[in-house]
Amino acid sequence: MKTSIMTKSTGEVEEDYPVSSLPASSTSSDAMDICGGQSVDAGCGSFVCFTPSDQGGGVRSTVYNLPEFFTDSMRVMYSLFQSGKLTDVTLHVEKVEIACHRIVLMGASPYFRAMFTSGMREEGVSEVRLHYLTPLALTRLVHFAYTGEICVSERNVCEILSAAIMLQISAVIGVCAQFLESQLHVSNALGLHEFATSVGCLELARKTQVFVDRNFSEIVKHDELLSLTPAQLMGLIQRDEIHVRSEAEVYNAVVRWVNHDKANRLVSLMDCLALVRCHALAPGFIRNQIKNCSLLAEVPQSRLHMQSVLSDLLQHKNIPVRWRADAHAQMIYSAGGYLRYSLSNFEAYNRVTDTWRRLPDVPSPRSDLAAASVRGCIYLVGGRNNNNEQSNVDAPHMDCYDPTTNRWHTCAPMSVPRNRVAVGVVDDMIYAIGGLTHNVPHRTAEKYDVDDDLWTPIAPMHYPRIGLGVAVVNRLLYAVGGFDGERRLSSVERYDPEADAWSEVAPLNRPRSGAGVVAIGHFIYAVGGYDSHSQLRSTERLNTEQNVWEYMTSMLHPRSALSASVLDGKIWVFGGYDGNQFLSSVEVYDPARDTWTRTTVMPCGKSGHAVVTSREPVAAIAASASASATTSTSPSFVK
Repeated sequence: MKTSIMTKSTGEVEEDYPVSSLPASSTSSDAMDICGGQSVDAGCGSFVCFTPSDQGGGVRSTVYNLPEFFTDSMRVMYSLFQSGKLTDVTLHVEKVEIACHRIVLMGASPYFRAMFTSGMREEGVSEVRLHYLTPLALTRLVHFAYTGEICVSERNVCEILSAAIMLQISAVIGVCAQFLESQLHVSNALGLHEFATSVGCLELARKTQVFVDRNFSEIVKHDELLSLTPAQLMGLIQRDEIHVRSEAEVYNAVVRWVNHDKANRLVSLMDCLALVRCHALAPGFIRNQIKNCSLLAEVPQSRLHMQSVLSDLLQHKNIPVRWRADAHAQMIYSAGGYLRYSLSNFEAYNRVTDTWRRLPDVPSPRSDLAAASVRGCIYLVGGRNNNNEQSNVDAPHMDCYDPTTNRWHTCAPMSVPRNRVAVGVVDDMIYAIGGLTHNVPHRTAEKYDVDDDLWTPIAPMHYPRIGLGVAVVNRLLYAVGGFDGERRLSSVERYDPEADAWSEVAPLNRPRSGAGVVAIGHFIYAVGGYDSHSQLRSTERLNTEQNVWEYMTSMLHPRSALSASVLDGKIWVFGGYDGNQFLSSVEVYDPARDTWTRTTVMPCGKSGHAVVTSREPVAAIAASASASATTSTSPSFVK
């Protein structure tokens, strides 16, 4: 006799299935009470417990997933494991023996699956000895194979992770990596990164590397630095991606590491110094090290190296420097500006996401100010509070924004107010050049020491300048164009910090004030501005090695009182005034192609604002490290 049955795997109906092949219990002549009491004669020629609804579409089916069935099955297997029943293989590690079921081990571990099914020697044996595992790790992983549960702690996570990687148990690898990531702290990050790398946990190694790069300045203050091998230290300090406020932090880390074991590490000093970007150090810092650092005296080659670097810097040689920090982490900050009145807006532009983020307002509204970035902080200099309801007030103010705290603080004011001032940075000193006070343009200039919070006057320029631009090449400041109170200027002056003197260089091809002025390599670019007749589109650049200006491709839109900064080797120009309206548009110049393109727009149109490029805020990272530091201890992962 034949019947029709529905298969679980396909949901299709198989016809002419011989009843005689069904289990005996299904062909009994006894009646069974199923489906709520309906009586079915199991011995009849068909097995139907209900009448299908009279609807089109053929025979319907549903697939049911019953995970509790497998859970219950594994509970049975675990019970058999605990009682030692039906086990067919015994694992040996050191003096520990664990009797298991092959099928369970193979289900949890590709390593065991290959061992027991790929013709290996262990396939037919009942005793397997394992190496490179600890008894604790193997016990925990066998328990996991039966139960899906694993307990990790600061004490055992490293050995469990190592074993899980060997046995290829991806679920345990994931939870161990997650646990270790939760324990990541500036005091253990170096050791944790080395561990993750050594055991081949690539994702954890990548995440710890990012943490080390972004928190280098704090990490090198902890004792893990002192435990690094020479190769590990050199691998760390040679990275472009480490975030430092100053290259002196890298130099000081090397000195601290060598001093910890001077007898054995002096031999590595020169190799380490070769990886420090010494040409990014300030001459004053190098002089101090040559005079006072005993390590340099004990290794003459290192002393000669530092003296050579100092000579290059003082002679303003064009020595290419590979700057630190990943370009993807950089942002452009925009502060203040003018739109019918002076603004207090402060925003950051992320070019990766093409988004603007509003940050805490500038402490006081101002336009025609200047901005500089030193050691990751943003400094705003001078400007004017131009409010129609009050008299215009020229500002001597200096305010500092720290991205790690997302807060402003007030610094020492300049000696005089400076509206339409320009600034440049040399050796972490901020130079404020020219500007205007009560409609009187300045020849004077002064410099600010961020460590001492102190302004000091420097030699005055040959000509008074307001609305000028300043750029720095090889530690020399260039004051470009501007307005002297009577006419727009084409003249350009260069300041030598060592000589404290200004000298004239080749003039602009076209007089301009309110231009964007930036440096890329040994070129200085002057973009847009005003020539007493109209707003300009033109772009020209000075080859500082040949002392010649040449015209480049013009911008797409004329603008003056614009702001410009460099990001990714390109010039970004923001806003300005075109003679009719305040602009929100942004253009980008690619020096390699000599082309301008339109890109993002600012949150609002404005002129007289300041922009500066600096690294992305790391407040979230700092907060994470601080939160971890509140625990009683931070696990160390240096082996």
